[in-house]
Amino acid sequence: MNLLTLAVLVLAAAYGPPSTRVFTLAANENINVTRYEGGAKTPIVIVPGLLGSAYGFRQIAPQLAEQGHPVIIVDMLGAGSSSKPHKADYSLTAQSRRIETVLDSLGIRDAIVVAQALGGSISYRLAVHRPDLVKAIVGIDAGASEQAATSGVRKAMKFATVIRIFGAKRIMVGKVKEGLIDASADPAWVTPEIVREYTAPYREDAGQMLKVMQTMANTKEPELLVPLLPNLKAHVLLLVGTSEKALSAEKIEVLRAGLPNFTLRRVEGAGQFVNEERPDAVLEAILEISR
Repeated sequence: MNLLTLAVLVLAAAYGPPSTRVFTLAANENINVTRYEGGAKTPIVIVPGLLGSAYGFRQIAPQLAEQGHPVIIVDMLGAGSSSKPHKADYSLTAQSRRIETVLDSLGIRDAIVVAQALGGSISYRLAVHRPDLVKAIVGIDAGASEQAATSGVRKAMKFATVIRIFGAKRIMVGKVKEGLIDASADPAWVTPEIVREYTAPYREDAGQMLKVMQTMANTKEPELLVPLLPNLKAHVLLLVGTSEKALSAEKIEVLRAGLPNFTLRRVEGAGQFVNEERPDAVLEAILEISR
């Protein structure tokens, strides 16, 4: 950790509470946006992954705002505090278009996009189709996925009926907790409070979330991402933990081979959730690429 990052983490006072705004893009499609006002520096747009939300960046967003960056965190449809209709287009392409609409509504241009996990595949698509919106991307364990649901979710949804019969809430909350622990280099960060926040959508309406995940698992992409990667001109800085749980070498190589402007950075002591296990490394990377 360099002195600048340490100073920000230690000395930064709260810049003020974030505001929230809901964008209604279609029937039952409400996108929740959390905003930290910051200042006039380059805007930072954060796109959490399938299990993520604004909560996952609580240690990072306020410090970015304190440094003068306006921060916009977009919960994608079906995740976080956004609505969760089971009859919706959950393709990564559609999710990208929703973020595009939100950023256009906010007048955001040339943003640094911080993309976590599946949020990377959404953000890469955004950068290809709307390069005016994306100045650079900081990916967090973010590969180039061609499917809206992870392999684990698709496998689990084959047993959706069994899950429903034996208690969707109990099973799904347990699976999310197990997933957080399994994806970590050191699961000490997975406290009961953390589990409560990450599993909130499943505890509030497990039946609805099961339907959403079934829809995601069955969604087909209208456009493949990998052939488009050479058209993505923005700099992509990918943060990958050193744990064996982190993004595979094969998936990293897809990005390295396809992206014209790609940098890989390994983060010691982290698995998939670098933003939780090493928020200092994420903050440092964002501030570095914004200069």
